[in-house]
Amino acid sequence: MIQTGMSATCTRNTARALHATMICFITTDVAIEAKALQACLETAVAESFNRITVDGDMSTNDTVLLLASGASGANVDDAGEAAFTRALTGVCGSLARQVARDGEGATRLVELRITGGASERQAHRVGDAIACSPLVKTAIHGNDPNWGRILAAAGYSGEPIEPERVRLWFGDRDAVQLLDRGLPTAFDAARASALLAEDPAIVHLDLGLGSAHAVVWTCDFSAEYVRINADYTT
Repeated sequence: MIQTGMSATCTRNTARALHATMICFITTDVAIEAKALQACLETAVAESFNRITVDGDMSTNDTVLLLASGASGANVDDAGEAAFTRALTGVCGSLARQVARDGEGATRLVELRITGGASERQAHRVGDAIACSPLVKTAIHGNDPNWGRILAAAGYSGEPIEPERVRLWFGDRDAVQLLDRGLPTAFDAARASALLAEDPAIVHLDLGLGSAHAVVWTCDFSAEYVRINADYTT
């Protein structure tokens, strides 16, 4: 039987979901039970919209709404739920990154890859702390390879960090390592600066405490951010 009009809604699903004043509508023409659709959406949102921030502020509007019409006649049963969730997570991830990249005055997306966590929660919280740091975000805007700001934000995340285990890189394939076991390396500052200017700018922090990992997306802070948010009244 084709089911129509199934819907699922996600607002805040984790202890720290930092959106950017958004309402997101996603539609699908598959047939799926409402309870299963809700579970799929919550999993997808946890790996996408709940991993972004523009400035650390939340809005009462932050909502993701998923509607399933069943019009295609394709039924998502228990066997197909994992594949549907993966596809949905891909869609949500793309939309979430676009939200972060479109932050007020932003010039680039910033991807924070936190590895070596004792738990996924720890990695996520460390990533959030770095993503919400104005000092980190302004340094990235200025292409300043200021690793101290990143390490400081990780340190005040509320998670236990062991500085002597930490390693830090900028970039992806041709990454530049800035820290090794808590100590600065003799890195190429010009190359590190150039990597921060890329879009997305990739920052990889390994905590050296375990095998858990998380990715958080944000954007840089520019003078335009201040101008936009200072020039209107809500």
